[in-house]
Amino acid sequence: MSEDKTLEKLLEEGKKLKEKLEKGLEPSPEELGKAIKTLWKAGGMSLEEFQQKFGDICDWLLRNEFVTIEENVKLTHKAKGEIIRKISFLKDFEFAEITVDKFESIGYTYKFGENTFFELVYLKPFGTFVFIDWRNKKVFELYELIQKGKKKFVKKIPTYVEEITKTLQNFTIIDSFDLKIDYPTLFEKIVDYVKSQVYLLNEEDYLLETAFIILSWMPEILDIAPYLRFYAPKGSGKTTNLEAISRLAFRSLLSVNPTFASIPRLAHYHGTFLAIDEARIKGEDIDSEDNVWDLLRARSRRGTAYVKATADPYGVMALDVFGLTVISGKRPIPEDVADRCFRVEMQKKVGFKPRKITKREVELLLLELSKLRVWSVLDGKIEVLKEAIEQTKEGLISAGFDSRFADIIAPLIFLTPKNYHEKLLPYVKERQIWRFEEERTTEEANVFQAVFELLKEIVGNLDLRTFSKDVEISVQDVVKKYAQLSDLDYEVMSERDKKSLSIRIGIILKNLGFKSRKKETGHFLVVSYKVLKELANRYLVNDYEVRDITSLPSISDFISSPDMADKSDMLASKISTSHISDLDINEHKLPPNFNINVSSQKNGEGISFDTNMSDMSDLSAINTNQLTSTDRGESTLFASSDKSDKLSQKESTPLSSNFAPTSLETQKYEEEGPSIFEVNMSHLSLLSQASEGQTGTNQSTSTEKDELTLYSKIERDIIELIKSSPFGRLMYDFEIEGFLSQRGYNVEDVSKVLKGLIKSGILILTPNGTLDLNFSKLGGS
Repeated sequence: MSEDKTLEKLLEEGKKLKEKLEKGLEPSPEELGKAIKTLWKAGGMSLEEFQQKFGDICDWLLRNEFVTIEENVKLTHKAKGEIIRKISFLKDFEFAEITVDKFESIGYTYKFGENTFFELVYLKPFGTFVFIDWRNKKVFELYELIQKGKKKFVKKIPTYVEEITKTLQNFTIIDSFDLKIDYPTLFEKIVDYVKSQVYLLNEEDYLLETAFIILSWMPEILDIAPYLRFYAPKGSGKTTNLEAISRLAFRSLLSVNPTFASIPRLAHYHGTFLAIDEARIKGEDIDSEDNVWDLLRARSRRGTAYVKATADPYGVMALDVFGLTVISGKRPIPEDVADRCFRVEMQKKVGFKPRKITKREVELLLLELSKLRVWSVLDGKIEVLKEAIEQTKEGLISAGFDSRFADIIAPLIFLTPKNYHEKLLPYVKERQIWRFEEERTTEEANVFQAVFELLKEIVGNLDLRTFSKDVEISVQDVVKKYAQLSDLDYEVMSERDKKSLSIRIGIILKNLGFKSRKKETGHFLVVSYKVLKELANRYLVNDYEVRDITSLPSISDFISSPDMADKSDMLASKISTSHISDLDINEHKLPPNFNINVSSQKNGEGISFDTNMSDMSDLSAINTNQLTSTDRGESTLFASSDKSDKLSQKESTPLSSNFAPTSLETQKYEEEGPSIFEVNMSHLSLLSQASEGQTGTNQSTSTEKDELTLYSKIERDIIELIKSSPFGRLMYDFEIEGFLSQRGYNVEDVSKVLKGLIKSGILILTPNGTLDLNFSKLGGS
């Protein structure tokens, strides 16, 4: 090698060494991570202390604008933003620092509403708490400025944030994890955890309790919150179960004995999961206990405020206390609160001892639950999951379930993996039947029976179908009638017992929805015909049927796709077409090369397409997107088979006979466009038989001409059903859809016809959610 080249090489190496020394040696990732974590968690530290712990790393951080050195060494805004965006699912999020006085939602660490969704989360890699605004894709920190003399000192975290992190446990953990979730395995791990802590009477309750824990991590997908209630004798492990759930539940209350005044605020400002031990409530005064039940009444439905007085003599505060609650105890609780609960039966088991759970086990489960939560709140999945729960609810109601119980059980079924449904669904059916039977024997049912018997004596021939006036009844007469129906000798009761009975009956009458008036002659009950009809439909109907359920949606269907986290559109599509799988079409086999032609016309314009099917299940492959975007005045569905003597492609038979739509159908088509699934599926079965020689084209065509159109038949059956009901009315959607689905009608079609009948005035939808026939407009229907 020549001397010139050697000198040139030495100069180049010297230049690189000089640049490296000027820049400063880059620290290892471990050293850098530890230094940043220490700075972020502490909020800053003196230069001397920092250099003692981390040596010359400060020089590198300073050169790269990761820290500033004023009075202390502090991380810069730039550093925190870059660090946040290193987490894959936060790569598009902005970082901000906000002082408390400029924060609009001061006092909150969790807020979910129409335009707001943020929460305080734990940033695990750096051991600190930050806020995440999921809706606007921002990560932010709150700072508190403290004035001392002429100087303003910045405090890293506001006092109320520090306090709440000590009071609540299980905030969302943000870590550098991917969002691939093995949901069935996570569910099984929590089932095993619950089994290791408590003994439950029914095996299926382990599944539902597990689903309840998971549901606590996704409260945003609920509009109605189910409650869980442990009902068992002393020593059965109720408190242990309460602690086991609280250990894993999202934002659960850590305090062992909070004052009642703190609970509404914890729920309103911090989205707290409540675990209530009745034994602690019992020690409070009566007013405090009543307040707890009032809170729970307001807590069950999103948007219902809990109103309380403030220090201002004219002031009130409306608190949003919506959220999940678990209640433990052996005493009776108010009937309307109990009606919102799923009751878990517990009993003592000799030899059972809860297993000691390590801190590491709990941490791993919480990390997986946090991952599930992050998956659920990103990319618009909240609305998709809410819609899936609504579909689960509709499936239960169509099978004959009470709407209140469907509200409770639907989200728990949805969060149970599909492989458990075969075991779980028969169990919840049994529990629904049990609830129906129990409701008939409640004290509320007996009080209403007393009111109803008195009303029959006053009115005479009472026909609830035509009854339309308010009637006054003496409250004292109701008490006496109740005593008579309950085999109590009212005349020989002491004055104290009579007064106690009257007070109890008065409270029940108020809870049932009756109003009272005070007159010179005593207290009178105002029996509103609307309230009467609603309660009669609840307490006096003796016939009910709960049918078997074979399939309901499950969250495991949505998580099963490994890249589903980035494809919420696929989720929405899955929801919107899930009714296809509910059609019982696999039983109807079609002849070879059976051809379906669908055409849609309006004003000479439209679309048509053909498809060959060997089985009716292939209907799911037909693309209906074009159809649903086209207005329709007439629609024809043709079927043919090239291997049938009766039907040929040259002489296709119209399945719907170019049916002339009713006024209701025409209006619907103009507003919504067509859908292939509005065609009566029984027609395909008829033509399948025809193609096999069981019947001829002429017979099929004549049958079509003699039949009413699909929607006309549904209209007729709805009206006849309401006419034949005991009180000339039924609950809107629920009872009607459930009954007609047994006759083979699609629930969606029934719902559309119901809305059309209401719009036309033939049916009247009352404020109580019931349907009455309008005989003046019924005419010859």
